[in-house]
Amino acid sequence: MKVITLPGSLDYRSYDHLIDELDQIEGGPVLFDGHRLRWVDPNGMVNLLAVGSVARQRSGVRPRLQLP
Repeated sequence: MKVITLPGSLDYRSYDHLIDELDQIEGGPVLFDGHRLRWVDPNGMVNLLAVGSVARQRSGVRPRLQLP
């Protein structure tokens, strides 16, 4: 399982970070590790949903989200 560590806050500034992390993954199940996550604004939630959708298309398996 590939792990993508989420930053402390998800907002419009975290979009590039998540896209870069997802680009480095070649396939297989994905875990979004949100242990450090403290804040999510609406833009961050849309960002996470979009990246999760791409991860699902690539792997064929629903990604997992681990919250703090």
